[in-house]
Amino acid sequence: MKVKNNMFHGVIAAMLTGLLATSAFAQTNYKFDKVATVKLGGPAGHGDLLSFDAANHRLFIAMHDHGVSVVDTKTNKLVKYISNVPSPNGSAIDGHYFFVTAAEGPGAGKVNAILIFDANTLKEVGRVNTKGTSPDWLAINPKTHILYVASDDNNWDEMYDVSNPTKPVYKGAINLYPAKPVSGPDVGTIVPAKNTIYQADDAYVLKINATTGQIEDHFDTRVKLGKHGGTKASYFDQKNNRLWFATTNHPNPGVLVLTPDSGLIKTLPESGGVDDAQADPGLGLLYLFSSSSKGFDVYDLNAMTHLTHVSTGYGFTHTGMVDPATHLVYAFGGAGPDLVVYKPVKE
Repeated sequence: MKVKNNMFHGVIAAMLTGLLATSAFAQTNYKFDKVATVKLGGPAGHGDLLSFDAANHRLFIAMHDHGVSVVDTKTNKLVKYISNVPSPNGSAIDGHYFFVTAAEGPGAGKVNAILIFDANTLKEVGRVNTKGTSPDWLAINPKTHILYVASDDNNWDEMYDVSNPTKPVYKGAINLYPAKPVSGPDVGTIVPAKNTIYQADDAYVLKINATTGQIEDHFDTRVKLGKHGGTKASYFDQKNNRLWFATTNHPNPGVLVLTPDSGLIKTLPESGGVDDAQADPGLGLLYLFSSSSKGFDVYDLNAMTHLTHVSTGYGFTHTGMVDPATHLVYAFGGAGPDLVVYKPVKE
């Protein structure tokens, strides 16, 4: 497959010269009040990604080693601990169904699969073994009901038709770039309106056609690769047509603000290597969660500025989530294991 390298024209030159664009938007300052601490199920330690079921007001949290905690966001209490999910990673909601990856990795007898649960009853209703091992993040295009899941050990994104949610049908795999990565793929972002997936892999940002699976472009951030990779979580700001891409080795380059078709707009500081990105479009806020900084950074999406760092006091503030209706921020604290809840308040 031919891969172009003209994505984000002028990005490298902009990074070297430290280009910082100005914004006409006024900045609003916030403080973050801790309003609850939710005790989660399962063992303490490094968990993984969260997903939000807005219809049922529930959060699904991948726990350390095994199991998924389900939290009611109206009461901020644990609803259930689903124990039969070995090594959970990414998850997603599609209608009445919850999908989560089980990722025990290579080896005889290891479980590498997509598990499907009824989002109302929380009972398992199906599973399918993945072609590769260590399935990580997953996302579903709600328009096409195609599920995408990254295979960390195989450097590809697998595609499944989940029109019949309990019986996913394998549709093929997208081979990622570079062909021989050092750390491999990380969290991606699907943008249904653009029919595009923005995928992190080593130090690269990949732009993938969600229908054909073609890598239409790639961009080298030149971030130094570390133990946990290079490029990490991302968020597409539909209002401003900007792509935010975090990195794991701060302070250089930090989080990148990109216009997907023209180039780098700005780089902003990170308080630590980022693991997860979530946003509140209603307030125009982006949250980058970081284990190394024991908290999360807050950014103004409109003004493209760093607002503050919120310390949770937990070394495993690896991931988080936002309820866009209440604007509450949920930060995972693996040491409990706890889920710490914050309310943004204008100052």
